[in-house]
Amino acid sequence: MIEIFNEGKGNTESFESYDALLKHIKAIEKQKQLETRMKSDRELWSFIIHSNQRLSSVYWRAIKATSILLTEKEQDAYEKGLNLLEMCKGDQDNPTQIILTPDINLKEIIKSWCRDYCLNHGYIILGINQ
Repeated sequence: MIEIFNEGKGNTESFESYDALLKHIKAIEKQKQLETRMKSDRELWSFIIHSNQRLSSVYWRAIKATSILLTEKEQDAYEKGLNLLEMCKGDQDNPTQIILTPDINLKEIIKSWCRDYCLNHGYIILGINQ
């Protein structure tokens, strides 16, 4: 169980796991995107796993449209048949991309990203019972 305190709202929320907290954060950020769709200066927090199937589709469209370039990691993940994690921590122009090889500990990445999000958005992590 993970408990966080929202300083702005003055309330406490509980989540069964970091996966549940991640889902909650993604819903908050999706709502923000809908509300500020046209603002280019907005802060962006995202956590997206692109399947190799999706990368394959993007790869072949990129080959047909020479003005669209894949990042080195997107191309590498596509060629190796692996999924790709893309996450932003506020700066939408500088996402972090991680190729999800078998040795990558996704649970720890989710935990770290959620903690960083909470710290940057006025949440205090009160307790973790896992």
